[in-house]
Amino acid sequence: MATTQQFTRNRMRRLGYLIWAALAVLAAIFYPERAIFTDAAFQNFHMLQEEALYISHGRFGNVLPQLLPFLIMKLGIGVNGVLLAYSLSFILFFALIYHLLVRVLKNDYLGWSLILYILLLAYDSFFHVQSELYQGIAVMLLSFGVALQHPEKEWSPAKWGLLLILLFSLAFYHKLTLLFFGYVWGYFLIRDKSLRKWNFILLLPLMILLALVKSQLFQSAYEDNRMSILKQGLTDYFPNFWDMPANAKFLKKCLKQFVFFPILLFFLSFLYIRRKAFTKALWVIGGSLAYILLVHFSSPNTTFDFYSEVTYLPLGLLLGLPFIYDFLTPIYERNSRKIEGAIVAFLLIKVLFIIHVGSQYRNRLQSMNALAGRISAAEKTCCVRDYSEGNKRWLITTWGVAYESLLYSTIQSPERHYTLLVDDDFMEYYDDLQEGELFLAAFDRIPFGELNARFFRLAPGRYVKIE
Repeated sequence: MATTQQFTRNRMRRLGYLIWAALAVLAAIFYPERAIFTDAAFQNFHMLQEEALYISHGRFGNVLPQLLPFLIMKLGIGVNGVLLAYSLSFILFFALIYHLLVRVLKNDYLGWSLILYILLLAYDSFFHVQSELYQGIAVMLLSFGVALQHPEKEWSPAKWGLLLILLFSLAFYHKLTLLFFGYVWGYFLIRDKSLRKWNFILLLPLMILLALVKSQLFQSAYEDNRMSILKQGLTDYFPNFWDMPANAKFLKKCLKQFVFFPILLFFLSFLYIRRKAFTKALWVIGGSLAYILLVHFSSPNTTFDFYSEVTYLPLGLLLGLPFIYDFLTPIYERNSRKIEGAIVAFLLIKVLFIIHVGSQYRNRLQSMNALAGRISAAEKTCCVRDYSEGNKRWLITTWGVAYESLLYSTIQSPERHYTLLVDDDFMEYYDDLQEGELFLAAFDRIPFGELNARFFRLAPGRYVKIE
């Protein structure tokens, strides 16, 4: 492997920056849709309520993208500014990783692997912004950028120290990050025999050790529950994995929003078979298909597109990284203009995809806003609604609606806020609904007097039902 992993022309690096700039513009345009949706709404509510950074499930890596909205909040800027900063911060985080890869570590190939990871399968995931898996994979690529810098030289204590810091931080992102770390580590060992030295080989055992230590020190009920769901999926569908409903759903998505995945899969299969690179084909193609099965066993029905896409998105890395290294870089010099033109076309297609799905998320908030008029007419601020077929289309999922409606009302009307509780069974809330003294949500019961009055002005009162 060459000591430099850069394209011969600066235009590719500039195109990378253009892509992040385009995504930042979209993040600014669609900031309410990104920052007021399920987990993001939950996180923003708690950050505003407590005026502090919010960490869940022991995933401390999530602090970094929260720093910008946290600073905006501390500067006294209102909810609109905080939510805009929150939406932008994740794009800026990935753009910073890209900058470190291509400018500091001189590794364009990993920088473009990050772009393909974020964009290749992007659809609903652009509006489900805060997953620690996204961030963990970006930091993982940064760690490999450090490891692959001047691979012919002995690793200095400073390089080891930086790698240990990065590996330690990786342990505090998403558990699946370890899986992709092993995949990338194995790919480079297969691709380049010169990397088969004790220092590079030691990276994976170190990562496994740190992940095990973290899991013992910071146990999470959420992650334990996800593991139990995976075990149940294996019990129900192994070895008859073809019976899982998720398989048919995924194939349909490959004809629509994931269309670039089968194209790249078949292309790489043809490339490796033609070159008789069977070991690499088994690792890349077999690894990608095996990962799809893992995703489906952990969620056999893939009920919500935005949740399933979080775990599908790494397929862009599993195929994108070998595409960059094994195909794009060898032909770039003699086909630079065509490649750059194809990248611009790809960017335009993805922008149109995002705008299209963004209109659906915008309609969702507009439907919520339409309810505000009826809530205001009833002179109430706290309402409940049944989870019926009529509102499934715009609700998407119910657990976050209380947070979403409260946040959205703060940017629509600075003086009159409201909250909406939606469920198909209100028995667990029955006593609290009668009292009318609590803000009620899936994971919170907060007395009205304890809501942060700087951001939330929710008048106490009993919840009323609206149709």
